[in-house]
Amino acid sequence: MDNNAIKFIAHNVLTLNDDGYISVMNAEKLREYWVSGVIKYNPEIQRGEKVVKRRNKKEETVPVFSRTNINKIAERMKAGKYKPDTIILNIMNDGAEKIAVVDGTLTVESGNVEVLDGQHRLRALERVGEAAENIVEPFPVMILNLSKEKAQDAFYQFTQGSKISKTRAEYLNNDQGKYENLIAKEILSSSDLGKYVEVVKNNISKNDKKAVVTFSTIVAAIQSSLRYMQISIDGKNEAKEIANFFVRYCDALVSVIEEIRNSEKRLEGRDESLICENFTFYGYVAVGAYLYQNHRNDWESFVSNLLDMDYRKDSPLWESKIVRKGKEKYSIVNSSDSRNYLIETFVNEFNKITKPNSQNKESA
Repeated sequence: MDNNAIKFIAHNVLTLNDDGYISVMNAEKLREYWVSGVIKYNPEIQRGEKVVKRRNKKEETVPVFSRTNINKIAERMKAGKYKPDTIILNIMNDGAEKIAVVDGTLTVESGNVEVLDGQHRLRALERVGEAAENIVEPFPVMILNLSKEKAQDAFYQFTQGSKISKTRAEYLNNDQGKYENLIAKEILSSSDLGKYVEVVKNNISKNDKKAVVTFSTIVAAIQSSLRYMQISIDGKNEAKEIANFFVRYCDALVSVIEEIRNSEKRLEGRDESLICENFTFYGYVAVGAYLYQNHRNDWESFVSNLLDMDYRKDSPLWESKIVRKGKEKYSIVNSSDSRNYLIETFVNEFNKITKPNSQNKESA
């Protein structure tokens, strides 16, 4: 927030704790702060972003929200029927913020003020424009000062019971005891695979040129694969060790499987091949767990064996168990049984390919 920008000011604030305040603000002031950008949308602590294609065919990254929800709220506001409820804001605790509270007035001298709960209400206020003045009752406003991780935890809590994708919920979940989630986040942030991971939606559309796997699939695949390989995690240090391995394994996976990097090749073969299906990553992660368990010191020499796997959708390996053929296209069978079958079969088939190669190296 520069010196010439509008400063966020809240009057008559009550201090809740070291990182929380409560105040009330009228609708017009909240609308002004939102429209002017004083209150921001941060996808890292919210519902995320998505890519949309405009009429000019240009792609644009936009926030995720429900237009239906905004319209419903805006209609009630216009009709004078809206009952204000608590909006939660967060002043990002990143060391750059400067907050002053003097005689009950809170002023954000520097830092980012971001909506944590209330995005749709703020967008509805923007939609109704000057009609926001008709909302006489003030909005209760909670103002927090949390780090990104704590803000994500808070939003994760707020979304329990509300409609949010499993992928987004897993991404926001910072439970330190859920090791598969911590491993998946390390893959997302540190591996070459990270830029191909969908962190908002539960599915990958057939024509998606960017994402190949969802975050929730990676989390579930790690959990299932470690269980299948009977790998238990005894504490955060071991989780970090496994995460570091999977980061390097996923780097190698991206290098070996060209379809991950090449969207044109991926889209061309998607109707006939499993090689870059979101579902197939249960198999890829399972192979990673297999290599961690059995070839921890020489695993890199075996990753290219993935190219010798049978990815044909019409293969007897996958028919009916994983893939069903319709009149015009194949569909993926996504169930606990099919996931378990894919993991077991992938590991067994990979092991058949790997054993001869391993024996040849030993005799050389």
